[in-house]
Amino acid sequence: MNVNINLTETSLGNILNEIDDLSSKNVLDIFAREGDWQTEFLVDKVKSIEGWEINPQFVDNFKKNFPEIKCICRDSIKYIKEINKKDADKFDIVIIDNGMNCYGENNIYCEHFDLIDDIHKFFNDEVYVILNVAKSPFNYDNSSDWMNRREKFYGTKSTDNLRLDFLMDFYKNIFSSSNFECEKLYVEPRELHNDNLYLYHFGFKLKRIK
Repeated sequence: MNVNINLTETSLGNILNEIDDLSSKNVLDIFAREGDWQTEFLVDKVKSIEGWEINPQFVDNFKKNFPEIKCICRDSIKYIKEINKKDADKFDIVIIDNGMNCYGENNIYCEHFDLIDDIHKFFNDEVYVILNVAKSPFNYDNSSDWMNRREKFYGTKSTDNLRLDFLMDFYKNIFSSSNFECEKLYVEPRELHNDNLYLYHFGFKLKRIK
């Protein structure tokens, strides 16, 4: 597996540059919002995009911003967990631009933890996955629910500053358990908070294990 880590650039475009034949790809944006997070960077670069968003107002604005793109109002996580694999549409690129902390009704969800084991239902045999990974969250001591969820998910204490090598192996193993081999992994910084580089983009090139 090849791993490229670039600590000087923050644009999603750097990971997109690593995707073979980008213009032929069908993209799924799981947390689409109004199209202002990731869709706008992709709209003129790929074959098609499908967006999912739970907030009806965001969906309305998405459709105004990008009337040519399919956007569905749904609870993405609930849908991913409940759909049968054979009924799921398949995509070449899956973007998981999840928020931080816990969210949803009664804070039922946390980061991407509730969907990551089921997202392979939507993968083509070769797929690129772009994922938000929080290495060292901020305001963490004030969020006990978030801390508990992270400790349970990652199976370790002290998740306030996880090692990148630990995180890379952790997600590679998740995809491997879903029968996908990680051929390449690109890691790029995304956001700073008070000089803390807390959030990264992980870009995986995965191939189904025959």
